[in-house]
Amino acid sequence: MFDFSSYFSNTAFITSKGELYTYKNVSILSEELGKYIQPHSLIFILCSNTIGSVLGYLSSFKVNAVPLLLSKEIDKSLLSEFIRKYSPTYLWLPDEMAHEYCDKEFIFSSHGYSLMRFGKKDVDLPDNLALLLTTSGSTGSPKLVRLSKENILENAKSIAQYLDIDQNERAITSLPMHYSYGLSVINSHLISGATILLTEDSYIQRDFWVFAREQRVTSFSGVPFTYEILKKMKFWNRNLPTLRTLTQAGGKLSNELIEYFAKNAKLRDVNFYVMYGQTEATARMSYLPCQYTIEKIGSIGQAIPGGKFEIWTDMVIVEESNIIGELVYKGRNVSLGYAECFNDLLRGDDNKGTLYTGDLVYKDNDGFYYIAGRKKRFLKLFGNRISLDYTEDLLRVIFFWIGIFFLVSGVLSFLGILKPAVNSGIQNPDMLGTVFSITGVLMCIISAALGIYTAKLDKLHLQLIENGTKVKGLVEKVYLQKYTRYRRQIPYRILYSFTYHDKVYYHKSRLVWEKPDLKKGDLITVYVNNLGKSTVYNCNEAV
Repeated sequence: MFDFSSYFSNTAFITSKGELYTYKNVSILSEELGKYIQPHSLIFILCSNTIGSVLGYLSSFKVNAVPLLLSKEIDKSLLSEFIRKYSPTYLWLPDEMAHEYCDKEFIFSSHGYSLMRFGKKDVDLPDNLALLLTTSGSTGSPKLVRLSKENILENAKSIAQYLDIDQNERAITSLPMHYSYGLSVINSHLISGATILLTEDSYIQRDFWVFAREQRVTSFSGVPFTYEILKKMKFWNRNLPTLRTLTQAGGKLSNELIEYFAKNAKLRDVNFYVMYGQTEATARMSYLPCQYTIEKIGSIGQAIPGGKFEIWTDMVIVEESNIIGELVYKGRNVSLGYAECFNDLLRGDDNKGTLYTGDLVYKDNDGFYYIAGRKKRFLKLFGNRISLDYTEDLLRVIFFWIGIFFLVSGVLSFLGILKPAVNSGIQNPDMLGTVFSITGVLMCIISAALGIYTAKLDKLHLQLIENGTKVKGLVEKVYLQKYTRYRRQIPYRILYSFTYHDKVYYHKSRLVWEKPDLKKGDLITVYVNNLGKSTVYNCNEAV
């Protein structure tokens, strides 16, 4: 898939151990490993930011095998579940882990990794299937994203184009290789003939920065938590004279941190890019040009080269500015679809180049997009959209329709169509109409009051996401919200705890209408303000 022939003499990788590999070296080594891998087979790679891990990835492409990238630190029970669900033919894993599978056939070893055979049956996966990654929110379940060669190459080319990556770039592996964002850094530099600095050290370790400085790093990538830590580490005091680019994705970075890094970057002639993406789009869908980082602070920017954004509401494309709707992305980097078992790997292209992101957005008058929240469960009352994030939302709807019932009954009583029952205490139709009408008005007033209350809750939720302090929360319980039901469906809630200013809080999430991919003991990101009010943005993802 990757054609390295035009830059064979370029340095492809430099490891933290001082090893240097040219593109020609990498091509020869990956061909050697490829001799032992059956074409169109499934291979699990337990990834690390090492040359052995990368060779397994590139060798798979050489022979049209399909790799599933997983962390070498993956929970053993989860790995067993993946193996049971997908029946891989091979496992490419660090040598020190090979003894755990001594009952499997050992085939080959190279650069600290061993190839083990798991299955002997003939497998012939589709030609258009090239790579499998865990989904953005399913690190705790065996749900996968299916990617094609076109997906990978088109996204890598787009990223290389807007970041202006050329053969002189030197990126460091600050993110895990099995994570779509981290992998996109590797792919976009490989297609450009650039150099990748491979290290398993964390950016919080001194050796990471010594290696980066000695090898003249030019770019660094991180998620929001990374930049929170970098600020505390006084990042700008570090001596990195060759640094030219900082990129951020993987979640919303607070406006305060965006401003801090953007202003400091500009003073040092460093480009700071805020980006947006999902694994379902291979990695990247949009970027904010660095010259607009302050002017359009909080924006996810515009679609990447070759991609297109649309805003949909009620299945209609919204052309106007400042109208909130679901963000729909179209491009050649949109994945083929999901897989939850081996047979799903045989499916074709389910998405057809269109991804419904589930994010609610609006665009400003200049065409820059802003995320307003995640797509919610809605119902409509006379054209007005009502979210169902809170129990009060459902009560609002119930009181509204009860109010309408009594108001209609009152009108019918005044018209003489609805007459008092024989044993009723009120025999005067006008009096009955008055009672019905007053009751209906009271019900509608209660409904309106609940609407105001839930609107305030929604506003607080958005304010917390935008400006709140991010802390780690602990899932205490995931449970069904009894006696709450909409269209025969019962929502879930999450009871979580967190510590803020040395005080422990126990809070409940909003209603979650799909079973959360969380369990007791999982860590989640909680947004909290100085009053101890909190919210959870993503109820389906552990951190």
